[in-house]
Amino acid sequence: SAIDLDKEQGKAVLRNLPKSAEFRQAFVSSVLDQLELRHRAFSYPFKGLIVASTQADARAFRDEVDRQMSARGLRPLAELAVSDEPDAAQVLKDFRTRKQVGVLCTVGMAGEGYDCKDIAVVGYASNKTTKQYIYQVIARAQRVTKRELAEKKVLPAAVVIPDVQELVDLMVNYLAEFNPPVNSEATAPADPDSERDGEGGMSWYRFGVENVQVTEEN
Repeated sequence: SAIDLDKEQGKAVLRNLPKSAEFRQAFVSSVLDQLELRHRAFSYPFKGLIVASTQADARAFRDEVDRQMSARGLRPLAELAVSDEPDAAQVLKDFRTRKQVGVLCTVGMAGEGYDCKDIAVVGYASNKTTKQYIYQVIARAQRVTKRELAEKKVLPAAVVIPDVQELVDLMVNYLAEFNPPVNSEATAPADPDSERDGEGGMSWYRFGVENVQVTEEN
């Protein structure tokens, strides 16, 4: 049976989680961990995308990404693209062309039509649960880079989501329709010799879905 997350209670859980500093810290850490795995595998500046429910949440995620990138000894590159910012369109363009690991934080400005092939990790912190919207967002991490084409290997798109069981089940079900070999736990890039070859001799990997669990704040 289909999972109904349109009920106000389920929506409220997804809407309120990002307001927790503890949750944001764990969520961003998972996104950066997945980026690090992919960067190490290919020595390539893959990027991340965090989609939030509100502009305030997107700004909070941006600040947390910059804080954690600095703590990891990385040059901070968290960009904010929201409709209230007059330079949002330029931010999207600049983020796409920069050859540096970074994370774009937005609400709805990086959906269908935004082509940044370097995005390999999606942090899904939105309370929107329609199939079409989820497909549009996840597809941002489906583009294949020139490096992957040259290596004839495709890294898996990682999807980091809150540890809300209804959302986990919903996301896995949606992605299984989109791409049948879906795993509910994100892992490091697989050994190409252990996977079947796709078209053109390229090695294809499954999606990874990582759910972030944190304790509730007192």
